[in-house]
Amino acid sequence: TKGTGGSTGDPLMYYTTNEAQSFMWAGILLSWKALGYQLGDKVAFVAGTSLGKNDFKHKLFHQLMNVTNYSAYHLNDSDIESYLGSIINSKTKLIYGYATAINRLAEFILKNQHAYTFPDLKGIVTTAEILSDKHRDNIGQAFNVKVHNQYGCNEAGISAFECDFGNLHYINTATKIEFDLDGNVLATNLVNKAFPMVRYFTGDKFEVIEHVSCPCKRGYPIIENFLGRTCDLVIDKRNKVMHSAFFTVLFRDNKHIEQFQVQFNDHKLTIYLQLDSNHLPDEMFTHYMKVIKNNLEFDEYAIEINVPFLKAENAKHRYVINTALSGPTPA
Repeated sequence: TKGTGGSTGDPLMYYTTNEAQSFMWAGILLSWKALGYQLGDKVAFVAGTSLGKNDFKHKLFHQLMNVTNYSAYHLNDSDIESYLGSIINSKTKLIYGYATAINRLAEFILKNQHAYTFPDLKGIVTTAEILSDKHRDNIGQAFNVKVHNQYGCNEAGISAFECDFGNLHYINTATKIEFDLDGNVLATNLVNKAFPMVRYFTGDKFEVIEHVSCPCKRGYPIIENFLGRTCDLVIDKRNKVMHSAFFTVLFRDNKHIEQFQVQFNDHKLTIYLQLDSNHLPDEMFTHYMKVIKNNLEFDEYAIEINVPFLKAENAKHRYVINTALSGPTPA
């Protein structure tokens, strides 16, 4: 048995097989190999429960795969110092984990310039969350290696990896992807015979380019314009629904914004911005408020700067949280 991450608060439990798990890991290993990984290389996982559970089977498997786990739940400066020291001393070849967690390590390194070097590191692969351009730049600059993105929806059989040329390819031998009228991804798992899923609603939105030639010559289709989870929706007092991509587009040209989170209830909308300073210029505040108020109706609006985000139970970053419902806790 396996379970989904439960981002919507209601995890799906399902059965899987050795064959399906093998396809999943083949996709992950392909994403690692694009950065020079070889079987047996030392790997660091920086993540929560969606990548590594603390039971005997996972511990044994990670030991066989030469994987060390570093918790995304504990990212204080003292924790990060310990993590980085271990990664360097163990001659880790590849780091794999949540984009926001690895970015936290990168920010620490950048604040302590010249204190850390990683001569053995081949590259970093992020997964489970959207990798923003800002985070990609931070991580690449801090660790001085290439940063690739990897996407998976295990229950649907989807596995996608970034190749040497920056294209995100999905492995179409394991899944068939379709779209509904609203552009939501529907996937049919072609390899899991224990629990057939046909046109499964993944909760994701992206575009697929089928017939574009990539210089990597692997031949897999390309995923573009990944907008994120469809569960990341804001609903205002008039029941108007707005996807989190609205805010991604609104904030993407501001290079000072590291990350954002939207929290709302029936009456109030609050935007939490993580900035590289403690001040949002008045003209930007006015601009953001005007755009938001023109599109969403609430009784109250607020923008908070550098206040801790709320995190999901599996330590992933959530872009939108309905605080009227029980859910994540402060990071």
